Amino acid sequence: MMNERPWKMGERIVCLLIICFIITFFLLPKKASAFSFIVDGTELAVNGGFETGDLTGWGSFGSATVQTTDVCSGTYAVKISNGGAVWQMINLPATFSVTSLNFSYKVSGSGGVIAFGVDQYGGYSEFLPVVTPTTGWENYSQDITPFLTQGDPFVVVGFAGDNAYVDATPSSQTNTVPEPCTLLLLGSGVVAIVIRRRKK
Repeated sequence: MMNERPWKMGERIVCLLIICFIITFFLLPKKASAFSFIVDGTELAVNGGFETGDLTGWGSFGSATVQTTDVCSGTYAVKISNGGAVWQMINLPATFSVTSLNFSYKVSGSGGVIAFGVDQYGGYSEFLPVVTPTTGWENYSQDITPFLTQGDPFVVVGFAGDNAYVDATPSSQTNTVPEPCTLLLLGSGVVAIVIRRRKK
């Protein structure tokens, strides 16, 4: 009977570790960013993935709704219709070296169209000219540093169109495991091996 006791304790530990794994990978919220505005390695976009379920952090005009029926990544995406638009004002640091934009877009239906641009005191730059219907989701990535003016306090990023969707690129959605659980998962195998050897 005394030989069985350590193994039962080991089984309990392994079961707890498995539960921890399930919770962190399947039940905790996933992070996503519909559009990423990264300045020198720091993400400055607010609610980029519309994962709040609404347009928090965004301005809008006309028909622009956050929906769940057609998404590229995460749970939500924004649909722009009938010449509607969404935009976000982003505060810039006084100086910067590298500024990159990343997002996914889709255009569907007859007459569908999307345009994307950046507006600053120095003028408007259109990075994604008018795009007609696509066969599916397209990923967009651009270094816009040369188009921005150092010292301007903010920049406005905007999307406009009809039957157009904006969402996260698949690579921008991550499922992270907290460090304590990672260590426990790595240690579970060691615990099981030690207990088996003691049982023998």
